[in-house]
Amino acid sequence: MEDKKEVTAPSAVPATEPLKKSVFSVFIWEVAFAQGLASITAGIFFTGYLCYLGASNKEIGWITSIPLFANLAAPFFSYFIDRAEDRKKLYFKALLPGRLFWFAVAAVPVLFRYNLISAPLLVFSVCYLIMSLFTTHSVITWTSWMGDLIPWDRRGHYFGLRTNIANISSIIIYLMAGWYIDKWKPINESVGFSSLFFAAAVFGLIAYFIQKRLPEAPRSAKPDNQTSAFDITGKLLEIMKNKNFMRLAMFNTTWAFIIGLTAVYQTVFLIRVVKIEYKYLTLFIVLEALVRVLITKFWGKMMDKHGYKPIMLICGRFIGLIPFLFIFVGWSYWMLIPLYLISGTFWPGVGVAQFNIMFRLTPKKDRAAYLAFNTILTSSVAFIGPVLGGYLLDWIGNFSFRVLFLNIGAFQLLFLAGAMMRSLPLFILGKVEENKEDPVDEVMIEVRSTIAAGFLEGLLTLRDYMLIPVKKAGDIIENIYKNQR
Repeated sequence: MEDKKEVTAPSAVPATEPLKKSVFSVFIWEVAFAQGLASITAGIFFTGYLCYLGASNKEIGWITSIPLFANLAAPFFSYFIDRAEDRKKLYFKALLPGRLFWFAVAAVPVLFRYNLISAPLLVFSVCYLIMSLFTTHSVITWTSWMGDLIPWDRRGHYFGLRTNIANISSIIIYLMAGWYIDKWKPINESVGFSSLFFAAAVFGLIAYFIQKRLPEAPRSAKPDNQTSAFDITGKLLEIMKNKNFMRLAMFNTTWAFIIGLTAVYQTVFLIRVVKIEYKYLTLFIVLEALVRVLITKFWGKMMDKHGYKPIMLICGRFIGLIPFLFIFVGWSYWMLIPLYLISGTFWPGVGVAQFNIMFRLTPKKDRAAYLAFNTILTSSVAFIGPVLGGYLLDWIGNFSFRVLFLNIGAFQLLFLAGAMMRSLPLFILGKVEENKEDPVDEVMIEVRSTIAAGFLEGLLTLRDYMLIPVKKAGDIIENIYKNQR
């Protein structure tokens, strides 16, 4: 019974006012351009960028771990964020330098191609570390800021819509970028990657200026400004006494480690071993993104109704199948279809819920400190995942054997290990207490009976999004006609 008292959020959350239309519009549409940056500078194009620069599996592991190393600075940043009078101003001071550094990253492939730099991976790694430090600061600031700006009881709805816009943006960007890189590959791949990352940096700047229109939000609880910087350790020890929050932090940590063990190498496997062209690979990713668009609104409603934890448990079970299915991809490209269908259906449920449950289980006072603690704990362990994965791949090397119609090599063995380990974080999550939480089995029954209707509703929502430009154009034409009269 004592553990029940550790749940920080109030059991009864008062109804809140919806966002103003102007704020809602900026919050939703800014992500369309921000996702243009994220789609290109992460995932298949980021991995392809590193492969072009000649990175080994171990080097890919270390480089992809750089943001996790940068996250170790989170407690230091959170101290100042918790005491900042204007979080919006602080956020944009950290955001702009991080966005500008992508222009330097864009130049690296061309400089390498024409022998203007001799160590492109080192140059990129330095830029990436600096960007990651700024990103760590801006993410903590943004999370604290949004925690007070977005209504508590409507976060599933608002973040679900925002995620849908991000997914639609990803679909467009992936299709164009995949075709673009394949066109440049036989001509001059360095120019292809440089120009593609330059476009990503431009998207990031556009998102930056759009987002500046969001208002500052008053703090829901004021932190203790008498605390000195030397008391950060004491604050962390205080957080560790919250057993319920610690269970959630341990879930986040083990989940990030196990996902990181295989995630980046799935793309490396497709590019280097399967040798699938970008334009075809992006078609599968677009399939995943379309499914995400259709289902995200459904998961948002389920979270608002049943709580975040049940949705995370349900979706996490299916996500555990993804690395296992990768074992069969070398046998047939068609295995990518069920693989990306599962990924697109269940990753949005985990992603949105994992973000929002942090708000539900952290106190309003010193929330940034709690978020920073979660970040540093997760990062201090999670960085081992991709590094260990890279070393295991290089250690196994060319060893392989056949089982029936499957060729089992280093990548397949790594994927098998990752699939077997993914149930561990869910066991930890099951011990987390959430105030607004329905039994998983009951929620699963409702998911089974309503998910088809959720896809249909998502299809109608997608139709509405696609009609927005037509409606806007019609309004403009109508206004012009009225003015002429």
